[in-house]
Amino acid sequence: MKLPRLLPLLLVALVPIACSESVTTAPGDFEPIFQVAPDDPSDDPVGEFLLVCKDISSPAGTYDFTVTSADPNLNDAFSLMPGECELLVNGGINGMAVVEELTPPAGTQLAKIEVKQRLGDVVNAGDRTLMGQDTAHVTVGGGTITERAGAIVNFFNEAVPGGGEGCTPGYWKQPHHLDSWVGYDPDDDFDTVFGTDLFSPDISLLDGLQRRGGGVNALARHAVAALLNAATPGVDYDLSVADVIAAVQAAEASGDYETTKNMLVALNEQGCPLN
Repeated sequence: MKLPRLLPLLLVALVPIACSESVTTAPGDFEPIFQVAPDDPSDDPVGEFLLVCKDISSPAGTYDFTVTSADPNLNDAFSLMPGECELLVNGGINGMAVVEELTPPAGTQLAKIEVKQRLGDVVNAGDRTLMGQDTAHVTVGGGTITERAGAIVNFFNEAVPGGGEGCTPGYWKQPHHLDSWVGYDPDDDFDTVFGTDLFSPDISLLDGLQRRGGGVNALARHAVAALLNAATPGVDYDLSVADVIAAVQAAEASGDYETTKNMLVALNEQGCPLN
């Protein structure tokens, strides 16, 4: 459920309960909750939360995360788009939570993780920027005012450097270009190569390039072109062979052929360096 941007004001009145909500907001909107309410520590849940965000500057796509902790209320798996956050409220168990970004969308990589940590009555007690790793270890807890802890973890992704070239399905299906194929044969079975079950009866890779229409047929055309682009040393393609295969498998699993097809169209039409 999407929560409004006024959520930070409402959270101050919450008691520590299990909570996992998707939030369209900026991490900075939640920083005022880190401030300590001095009057009634036993009734003050301020800062007892874990907020995991995908920074809005990250490339478009769906990013998958897991959170593991001794507190079962913090154990979760979820997906975020750039500019979205996932809010988890501590269930009263003090301890470490591990936040991990799983395999990012094809053509992207994790650039850095920014962590804001509140420990007890010390705001910004463990602020840090993490480079070269895909996990952040943070403390989240409830109890007395000195035990309470919360964290905001913001993940930044960037496009994978390189790439910028790609040949279209029209190039790869031409008879006089079949000798440009590297690592694959026109007669190779499509579903066997991609590890999918999209076509019955079976079709070859060349058949995939020659299929007309939209939906799964359009995906097949551009999937084969992407595969050949990725496998060809003479093409500086944005994706690896493994990236292409994973993208097609994800499209099959979700039933959303269009999103993956559109991504591959953009990459396959960047300009072909081959004769």
